[in-house]
Amino acid sequence: MDQSGIASGIDSLVRTTGGGVAGAVTASILAGRVIAGTGVPSLGAYELCFWIVAAGAAPAAVVALVHGLRHPHRRPG
Repeated sequence: MDQSGIASGIDSLVRTTGGGVAGAVTASILAGRVIAGTGVPSLGAYELCFWIVAAGAAPAAVVALVHGLRHPHRRPG
């Protein structure tokens, strides 16, 4: 309980930073890969964004799984 404030602050910082970076990267990809003459992002741009997000989510899932296995939930009592 004595470290919950620190954990909450770190969580907020990481989520805000990650959301900002992800939004900027996605916007730059979608703006840079458009259908000629239309300004509309191509299907390939959306697919690239998907794969980039998937590449980031896979290691995050592994870290969460390993952390969950190393620190199992303990029931009080």
